[in-house]
Amino acid sequence: MKNLLIFFTFFSTLSFAQQAQWEQHQALQKWFVENAGQYDGEARIETGPILFAAELPGMRVYFGETGIRYSFREVRKIPKEVRPHLQAALDTSVYEYKRRERLLGKFLHRTDEFTMRWGTTGANLEILAEGQLSGYACYGGVKDSLTGSDITFENVAAFEKIIYRNLVDGIDVVFTLHPINGLKYSLELAPGADLNLVSMNYDVPVSLNGGELTISTLFGDFHEQAPRSFYSDAGGEEIASAFVLSANNEVRFDLGAYTSNRPVIVDPWQYTVFGGGTQPNYLLDWDVVWELDVDAAGNVYTIGGVDNLTLAKYNSAGVFQWQFNTLYDTTAWLGTLSVDDLGNSYVTNGSTARILKVNTAGAQQWNNGNPNGCFICSDEFWSISFNCDQTKLVVGGTGGGALSLRGYMYDVNVSNGNVTNAQEIAIGAMFSFPTSIQEVRSITSGYNNKYYFVTLDTIGYMNDNFSLCAPGMTSLYKVDHGAALNYKCDNWRYNNTGIRAIRVNENYAYTVFGNILQRRDLNTLAVINQIAIPSGQISSFLSHRSVFNSGIDLDQCGNVYVGSTNGVYKFNPDLSTPGGTNFAATPYRVFDVRVNSSGQVVACGGNGTGSDPFGSVRNGFVGSYAFTGVCAPLTDTCVVCNTNFCVPESICQYDPAVQLTPAISGGTFSGPGVTAGGLFDPNLAGVGIHLITYTLPCGSSSQIINVVPCNLPLSVCLEANGTLTASGGSGTYSWYTGTSVTNTINITNASSCTACGGTPILTFGIFYNHCENGSGATITSCSQSSFSWNASPYSTSVNSPAPASYPIQIVDGNNDVIIINNAGELLPCANIPLAAELMSFNVDCLGEAVVCDWQTFAELNVDRFVLERGNNQAEFVEIASLESEGSEVSGHAYSFVDEVNGREFAYYRLLEIDKNGNRNLLAQMHLDCSDEEVRVYPNPFTHQLKVELGDFARGGEAKITLFNNQGKMVYQQGVDKQANSVVIELNHLSSGMYQLRLSSENITQTFRVIKDLAIVI
Repeated sequence: MKNLLIFFTFFSTLSFAQQAQWEQHQALQKWFVENAGQYDGEARIETGPILFAAELPGMRVYFGETGIRYSFREVRKIPKEVRPHLQAALDTSVYEYKRRERLLGKFLHRTDEFTMRWGTTGANLEILAEGQLSGYACYGGVKDSLTGSDITFENVAAFEKIIYRNLVDGIDVVFTLHPINGLKYSLELAPGADLNLVSMNYDVPVSLNGGELTISTLFGDFHEQAPRSFYSDAGGEEIASAFVLSANNEVRFDLGAYTSNRPVIVDPWQYTVFGGGTQPNYLLDWDVVWELDVDAAGNVYTIGGVDNLTLAKYNSAGVFQWQFNTLYDTTAWLGTLSVDDLGNSYVTNGSTARILKVNTAGAQQWNNGNPNGCFICSDEFWSISFNCDQTKLVVGGTGGGALSLRGYMYDVNVSNGNVTNAQEIAIGAMFSFPTSIQEVRSITSGYNNKYYFVTLDTIGYMNDNFSLCAPGMTSLYKVDHGAALNYKCDNWRYNNTGIRAIRVNENYAYTVFGNILQRRDLNTLAVINQIAIPSGQISSFLSHRSVFNSGIDLDQCGNVYVGSTNGVYKFNPDLSTPGGTNFAATPYRVFDVRVNSSGQVVACGGNGTGSDPFGSVRNGFVGSYAFTGVCAPLTDTCVVCNTNFCVPESICQYDPAVQLTPAISGGTFSGPGVTAGGLFDPNLAGVGIHLITYTLPCGSSSQIINVVPCNLPLSVCLEANGTLTASGGSGTYSWYTGTSVTNTINITNASSCTACGGTPILTFGIFYNHCENGSGATITSCSQSSFSWNASPYSTSVNSPAPASYPIQIVDGNNDVIIINNAGELLPCANIPLAAELMSFNVDCLGEAVVCDWQTFAELNVDRFVLERGNNQAEFVEIASLESEGSEVSGHAYSFVDEVNGREFAYYRLLEIDKNGNRNLLAQMHLDCSDEEVRVYPNPFTHQLKVELGDFARGGEAKITLFNNQGKMVYQQGVDKQANSVVIELNHLSSGMYQLRLSSENITQTFRVIKDLAIVI
């Protein structure tokens, strides 16, 4: 009887109508389903056992033997800073049994319900369903009321209408789904039937206004329009009719004068109005379609929704087949989907990790709630792909322990969902949000038995055999992808989940980051070229980006298909600019794209953003779009010629040579510093990135070895003034001399005789008699000398006075040792070349200042570093001179703040000065600080924060609010609209992470800041 308004929006504009082969607005299916057991727990005393249910977004209507129950549900996202205040309000509020509000995680769940009991039911009552639909429903994770175990229900039939046949003698009640918005029912009276026998008894207050029935709910008023009644025979004349409401919330029907021997229909229409309108703007189920995949037959599978995550299947013509309601919902973060060629679907829960399998008919095969088999697991599953022959899954996500956010890949058994192996991919730096978080957000199977992956700042690949490499060796290669993805990298989803950002064929790797599509070298992953995605969109927070659109796929001809905020774009393999028929418009933001069979390109996504503080209505779509020149889908096939091999996990220039290990032996290695047999010498190859190739008769593949600078070998030389200088090693040195002691040994037995180098003479071959030397003379004693190093060093400096005697021993901080037996072993000290190996040089705008920092791999004979600033590349002035941390072979970090006012752009360059005064340019960088962005610094801070308002001040008066990591407000102050900057004193706060919110009437910006009392200013 009751209905949520559901509006289906159909788009028919000429901009894309010719290209959409089919398109579905994927809300929860509007249908009546039989109760196969999934709704047994929804029965009430008023309803009796539940036989059928109408499933509508945000609402269920349960049809029982004696009555009907109307159940409402709302799920909406609540900002973190609001949750504590909302929870406090909920704790002090009183709701009736049927009306509940619960705050679970970051979502507010509200429910309401009421029931209607038929006043009279006839002895011949039957409750029937008619018009069975071709699609059907499946349910997973339904709790058994007795055991608490999960039960699944398969092939649950769905229908167009429900009929209470002979509710009372001669009267049927027929329920249908209104084509526009809601549930509709009608009473069909046979000739002679008595309508006075029909009554509806509600368990909540009912009012009668203007002929309409109204019931108040948490979500707005539920209405039943005044009935329209008429004869159903040939005449069809209308009959006056009305609702009659009694004091006890009993509703009956009143018919005016009519001919009782003719058939009559009484036809109300139930609907709900919220906020005075007809659109159900509270329906926050978020039926957005997050991801899709296809099977070999061209069927399309989607996952969407929030509570619960729903898997749906369409055939290649877009005809709905079935939906499977998973047990995954907003109490955790949503996961991802992958479908094999046969049509088996694998769906994950994001956090904590869970995975289930659904077969091609929609039946759950298994559900693994603890894939890693640990007591307390913190693993997270964000992205998923098959290996080359679909015998196992690889899942990208997060792992490393409860307090760790490290990027991991998991090898998963397709027969039961168990993790059989795991590989750590990336580790973030502590207390450096957002780069402290490293999660594998996108993954794809690639050419030559490899997986390619994307984390928040890294792109890389590794062999699909996680056990291929021995300890210390790896098939993992990774570099910075340059996109600087934010922790909330998926703007549309707001649930910390994966994005479809990478696809690989045998020629190139392609990545898509919101507004940029990139073609990359398959081995080095360096960007070859890139192109802007029309209407692609990103947002930035702390210089890290979140994407508003996603999705990428390739066909066998190398064509690239990517999602944007307004459609799907096709690019040639070299990323030629698309145009004409290379674009298919969509009425939604695209989140995923797949090339399907028969020249189809399928895509999914949703409209709306869900970005307002309390969520918004969002509609999901899936469709197929026509492009010219679409080739067959890209297939992941195993390469018969497996030429993969393992390389050192880390290696520096002076490390020993290492043997490379191939998956299949018998081939030949080639490349810098490597022998044909695979012995790689880093000193021979030198510092740098080296491409090493392994070749078998059937083919070849390449792998990168990165040789980094490292400490020179420990050595000692003789200065012209006679002193000694140590170099290399760790850069810290301890100098030792030793002591020689002479002792007399009295020979009294065979052992002491032997110790003195003599031969024991024995009587009867048993008893010791005396000791003889080599000449046969008897000896009774000998002298022996022993040497030991002194316990304390005589010097701990780089340069040491010449010792009074030799040998001497020099030990560095790594416990490497060199022994000099005499001065003749020492070579004269030559002029030590300049050896400052630069790791990084960065300059960043910070309010009215510029922060310059750099880090070295190693320093040798460096006196100081000079920092210069210029307005062009020809004229520079010195602004800082920082002494080297030591003339030693080890790296250090340096930083300098340039307190400059009124600058718009500048050039900065870094030089090193050696002990002899020689100058060498290390790096140069251009910086433009003329933008008007809001800046909050320093971060981390100790006692105060400065907020540069930029363009924000133009939005009118604002306020600054600070929340701790529990969401409690700890500071607030107003900001005058004339102010350019604000300094906030925060001495009272303890160390930790905080959220600073800058808000005005028109805009709000949020920054994450860290207070660290250990920082030395």
